[in-house]
Amino acid sequence: MRDSFGALRKARMIPYRACTTEETEGLATLEAIKWAIDMKLKNVTFEGNAFNIIKSLNQVSVNIGWRTKNICDPIKLSSYFECSIFTFAYRSANAVADALVSKAKTSTTDVIWSEPPSFLFDVLTNDSLSVIGAFPGA
Repeated sequence: MRDSFGALRKARMIPYRACTTEETEGLATLEAIKWAIDMKLKNVTFEGNAFNIIKSLNQVSVNIGWRTKNICDPIKLSSYFECSIFTFAYRSANAVADALVSKAKTSTTDVIWSEPPSFLFDVLTNDSLSVIGAFPGA
């Protein structure tokens, strides 16, 4: 979870066993929405790298698997927020989420960090350097 400046404020890792990558992305999105509701957030942008899921959540008709559709239908939970936006981001643009997914594949427990875990330090450093590099003179 990042703040409006892009700084990591919390991280969560939930190990899931799903049939497809698309289903995993759908479950991750559902859990992110439930987590944001639990924290009583009102204005949220959800980023994901599953293009069809993001399109589906933005009310665009797309062909997604039936398991994923059954996950995405209840995602109408997003009406809880004053403002919720679902945006597509290439995996390469969010290495932090990718690192969490890789770690979750070998984990058996749900973990929430209020400080970045050590395995994310290098990823976060590279992430911030790429953001700084995007603004010449910064």
